Amino acid sequence: MGLLTIIKNFLGGAQGYLIAGGLALILGASGGAWAGYRWERGTVDRLKTEAAQDALAAAQHARAAQSALDGIALSAAVHEAQAQSKIQIQTVTITKEIPRYVHDQISCPGLTVGLARVLRGAADGVDPSSLSDPTSQPDDACSDVTPSEVAGWFTEYAGAARANAQQLTALQDWVVATQKENAK
Repeated sequence: MGLLTIIKNFLGGAQGYLIAGGLALILGASGGAWAGYRWERGTVDRLKTEAAQDALAAAQHARAAQSALDGIALSAAVHEAQAQSKIQIQTVTITKEIPRYVHDQISCPGLTVGLARVLRGAADGVDPSSLSDPTSQPDDACSDVTPSEVAGWFTEYAGAARANAQQLTALQDWVVATQKENAK
């Protein structure tokens, strides 16, 4: 025997039917409201979970993208440091070779052949001894300034110019690599 039957029998007659029906309506509505609340709560919880998963995926993607950019920057920095070190070593080596090829002679009215060899070596970033002398003249043919002054100045200038060119090339490479990574 159901709850509604018990209430109807207890109250009796039409009044019992009305009260039992009203009570059934209230119980049915509250049960439906409870079920609706549980369904909406489940939907809200599912949406919150999906939003948290999306946020986590976005954070992981951002972390991976930043890691890739950090790798590009580190690689560029290492490559640049190696190139700058090589240029510095070449410049120092060439500067040390100045006394071997350039002799200060006050009687010389112009640059010496040895000085020309050092200047070419500095501009090319190679050891002056690796360059041939097409004129077959001795290294001591003349200039009106001290050849060692010119050689020292030019060697430093050429090394700095090459270092700056290397920095710009490295910067261009870094920009291109960064743009490619950001385009992914």
